[in-house]
Amino acid sequence: RHPAGQARLWIGSDDLNVPVAAARTLAHLTGAHLVELPAAGHYWFSEHHDAVLGWLAESTERSETIVPSAHV
Repeated sequence: RHPAGQARLWIGSDDLNVPVAAARTLAHLTGAHLVELPAAGHYWFSEHHDAVLGWLAESTERSETIVPSAHV
């Protein structure tokens, strides 16, 4: 599981526009969690959008907190 607030970076292993090594370096420098999608190219989102949306939904559910209203 990923901690709330941690960035996630996705890249297709067959991306010809962004080198996988650059994504690995960026993830390392920023502390982001890198997801390498095998046999996916630069436009990987069209086939893997469910993974991104699922992660966003989980992140939102974990980060929501109930804040008591202030009484004046």
